[in-house]
Order: sequence, then C-alpha cells, then structure tokens
Amino acid sequence: MPSYQLRHDQPVHWLNQLGTQSVDRLLTSLCRGSKHKALGQFHCRNAHSCRNAWYELFPSQELVGLFDQLYRVLKPDTQGQILCEQLDLPSLIPMAQAAGFRIGPAQIWQQLKGQSGKRSHLHFILQLYKGKPVPSWQQREQLYIYEDEVGRRLPHALLTRLLEGMEDGLVIDPFMQDHSIASSTLQTGLRFSGAHADPELRHELRKELENQTNAFELMRQAPVRPEKDGMQLPLI
Repeated sequence: MPSYQLRHDQPVHWLNQLGTQSVDRLLTSLCRGSKHKALGQFHCRNAHSCRNAWYELFPSQELVGLFDQLYRVLKPDTQGQILCEQLDLPSLIPMAQAAGFRIGPAQIWQQLKGQSGKRSHLHFILQLYKGKPVPSWQQREQLYIYEDEVGRRLPHALLTRLLEGMEDGLVIDPFMQDHSIASSTLQTGLRFSGAHADPELRHELRKELENQTNAFELMRQAPVRPEKDGMQLPLI
C-alpha cells in the first residue's frame, strides 16, 4: 500500500535529514508562480547586458548545497527531474554538474491554457543522472503537450509519463508547491516524501492526499510549539 510523509521545512535542511542513498527518484518543480521564497530569485549581475557572456548568475542562498544533498540521497544509477524555466537552466546546470550529476537531453512540457489551447507556455524538464548512462536525444521524447487541470499545478498525465518505468521505490519533492506530484506518485503505487516551506499548506496538502489517494501517512510532524529549556519538541 502506498505511503507518504510530509514535512514543513526548508529544502536543503530537510534533505540533510534523509539517509544517504535512500531515494529512488527526484521529481520537483521550480516553475514560477510558487509561494516558495527560494523560487524566482535567480539574478543577473548586470541585467541590462544580455549579450555579455561574462555576466554572473547566482541563485538564492536557499539553494546553496541543494544539488550536493540531492546527489547524496539518491541511490546509484537513478535519476532526477526538475521542471523549471528556460532562464534558470544556465544557473541550475553548472550547480548540478559540480555536485556530480550528468545532464541528460532536456525535455519540454508545453502547457496549454484553457480548453481552446490558444495560449501556451513552455517549461523545461532538467534531467539529472547519477551514474546512470545518459540516453541520447533520439531515445527520449522531447515534447509533452498537456492542458492545465483544475486544482493542480501540474497535470496528472504529465507526471505519470515522467514516472514511467518505476514499479516500486521512493519519490521525493523538496519544493512541494501543491499536492500534484505527491498525488500522482501515490496513485502510481509508489511511496512519496516531500517538504514545503509554507506552514499554511500543511493541512491543505494532507486533505488533498486523503481525498485523492488510498495511501496512509507514516509519521505526522508535531505542531510548532514554544521552545522549552532550549530544546525543541521532537517529531511524533
């Protein structure tokens, strides 16, 4: 029976608590529009000099050490997938490579807006491989076209395609924007663990997962309480 675990925590701090080589797949989104503070904060040292090849890109401090932790927790010969904007790739790819990841051929999700499909937006899917041979672009489908789904940031059809080939294992999402990735993972029969930085999302996420899946929660996080004698109450 599928199971899940939710945590209210910053991504890198949460990943630091996971066991080494304990995760089978990373699937997360850094797409714009999230409430997460770490998203949408990639800056250019000289924003008006787009043609300058030497301008410096640097991420939010909340992303420092992210890929090192992701590489540590992923099992050997596994992969990760990060949905992001095209402008974020020049910053994300060097950090991922520095941590040891191989970069696979980029895939694109064309997000259709509304039933007419007249307006659309392109999101890139960054492919990370840990020790696993990187497939050539001819071996992978490059473009996914799916419409928006009401009540979800990411369509279920897209996520199930990205999880194809997994029959068992643990999927993590350190940047939970909503229940989309968790719900699709659990409906596929896989285990899920994720963290979100917004404390107001906790009850909303749990309610959605209870309504849309038959999975059970492994361990609930204790509510935030005042510290006593300098010690924080443990998780329950």
